[in-house]
Amino acid sequence: MKKSIITDQISMDFEQALQVARTYGYNLVEIHAVWGKTIEMLNESEVFKIRQLLNKYEISVSCLGSTLFLVCPLLEKYEVNVIENYLTFNGSYIEHIEALKKVADISKTLNAPYIRVFPFRYPANEKPKIGDETSQILIEKFANIVDLAKKYDIKLLIENCPHSMGPIGIINKFIIDGVKSKYLNLLWDPGNSFNTSEEILSDKYTNILLKDELREILPFIRHIHLKDYYPRVHDGKTNLELVTFGSGIIEYRKLFSILINNGYKNALSLETEVNINDTLLSLKTFDNILNNEIFYNKNSKLNK
Repeated sequence: MKKSIITDQISMDFEQALQVARTYGYNLVEIHAVWGKTIEMLNESEVFKIRQLLNKYEISVSCLGSTLFLVCPLLEKYEVNVIENYLTFNGSYIEHIEALKKVADISKTLNAPYIRVFPFRYPANEKPKIGDETSQILIEKFANIVDLAKKYDIKLLIENCPHSMGPIGIINKFIIDGVKSKYLNLLWDPGNSFNTSEEILSDKYTNILLKDELREILPFIRHIHLKDYYPRVHDGKTNLELVTFGSGIIEYRKLFSILINNGYKNALSLETEVNINDTLLSLKTFDNILNNEIFYNKNSKLNK
């Protein structure tokens, strides 16, 4: 497995982010936003500067974390809200399609193997139950998107997001099964699955444990995001709050063990969404957890 981190979790200053990543032994980074812009908004000179800095620090790109089709309605009747404190590309479906063409070119320049996309924003004006019916519409939309990916020879990854029509990985696997293309696979975020409200899911998708979800979608996973949560009580109500990676209640050791035993070789990318000090601590903790699991599993096999 390969270690990665999303650069804006360290700093919007791309060079500073690369310096820190190198200091902590990371030679892979994911790019979502730099210099206050999402990847979709960068101009040619900025992309060229990114390439120069990557070469300077001898760091490669694990994935381009675009926000395409996130703040975008699945159906015309759906109204969508922007996401606070998170930089996104906003616009119509056609505008997102045009932006994907631009990101495709950027991926070639930066030698990025994958481009993240999202399964459309959950509507603000309606409360549909996410299940087979909505997934069928998603299949139709993504069939068109994948046609473009094939034309540009780029590989797309759908990320599960609790603010989207595909909040858990199993729903996005349904889309992939329907589209059936080598140009579309999964970016799995177990933290996002963990933080999804069951109120928006049809009954067949509720009460699924992360380890069971992982086993079902593992053949399609090409990239993984890592964040952690801990329940806090405020005014008598329990909410999940983001914490330093490894200090929350998500059982990452079990998930890593499944990945190791099944030969997962792609990137695990930190998306801590906490302050810089906790992010730096997360870099260290991630190393410790991953190295311990690799050591444990290796020795368990030797002792059999």
